[in-house]
Amino acid sequence: APAPAPGPRAYSLVAAFGGSGVWRSAPGPGRGGATAASSPAPAPSPHTSLHHTMEDCRFVEKVVCGRHARAVSSVKYSADGRLLVSGSADATAKLWGASNGEERGVLAGHTQGISDVAVSNDGATVATASDDRTIGLWDVERKTRVHTCQGHTSYVFCVRFNPRCNLLASGSFDEHVRFWDPRSGSCVREIPAHSDPVTAVDFNARDDDSRLVSSSHDGLMRIWDVASGKCLTTLFAESTPAVCFVRYTPNGRYILSNTLDCKIRLWDCNNPSKCVKLYRNHVNRKYCCMSDFAVSSIKMVVSGSEDGAIYLWDLQTRKQLQKLQTGSSVVLGVATHPKADIIASGGSGSDSVVQLWELRNVDEDDNVEVAESADPPLAEPAAASKIKQDPSRDDDGFASS
Repeated sequence: APAPAPGPRAYSLVAAFGGSGVWRSAPGPGRGGATAASSPAPAPSPHTSLHHTMEDCRFVEKVVCGRHARAVSSVKYSADGRLLVSGSADATAKLWGASNGEERGVLAGHTQGISDVAVSNDGATVATASDDRTIGLWDVERKTRVHTCQGHTSYVFCVRFNPRCNLLASGSFDEHVRFWDPRSGSCVREIPAHSDPVTAVDFNARDDDSRLVSSSHDGLMRIWDVASGKCLTTLFAESTPAVCFVRYTPNGRYILSNTLDCKIRLWDCNNPSKCVKLYRNHVNRKYCCMSDFAVSSIKMVVSGSEDGAIYLWDLQTRKQLQKLQTGSSVVLGVATHPKADIIASGGSGSDSVVQLWELRNVDEDDNVEVAESADPPLAEPAAASKIKQDPSRDDDGFASS
């Protein structure tokens, strides 16, 4: 049966970017080569050092990996940093060498566009969330689909493995979150999670995989007990703007959210009314742009934007560090390398490319263009009771109270 038409609040990218369905669009008011195991892990850039700051370094384009036939909706690294995966509205996912950008394979089989991709922690399996209402589970070495997860009644928008690789979570336009056994492809739990499309899901890796956060265009972020399926906490910003992306910080104590009011917020998991950081200056009003944390040399928040740029902020001070012009119309997917100072990006545009960006010393590259300095983002009004005094820095560089 054909996939259902998007609801009245859905915005399709078909006309705008030639996509298939509504991947990465905002349903709110206006979103065969070597295997991963045989690919050497990239060494940190010789241009970088643990003592570098963004005052003497800038990210510059390292390589253009290659192209998709249509816009790139998502990019993700494997946990060991050896593999990069991209998903696209052309209904394929592609495997790339994480350091040199060489194409390693194509995962083809969906009948409609792919909105999100995920890589298991062991690097053996890739999951793809598609507008054809299914999730594909793919063997990375053989580049073949081993399971098709069926059950969602509308477009599958987001997907995520838990760190132990024995559970997969997905969110859909059907407003439900589902949990799957990746070994069999069978659904083990279904949760009616939200009142609008689910835009992102993420497991808390520091909490024994027992917590999952979901976000939706209903303006809510909810933390779920994975075992029971019960909602433990609900978070929302003042005026409840549509939430287009959410993820845990590496230390599991905080949640990062992108909302369609051009703001990125950092929330305290133990105090759901406490938004402890606010990042802004990017453009995000229509599409589900993703964000990530850079955790190698410099602790940063990195996000795509609807003006075709990648924005970088200092995690602690919230100061905008750099704005990378990519050549895309909208940067939808960004991912930071887990071990090296490299950023991957993809989005919509005439060429639909996957790009890698590398941190370099400014004086080593005369072509590095330093973005205009922007004023540090301001806190939300005190009356909103959302921004408190900045917390102290944790050992891993992430905020803690």
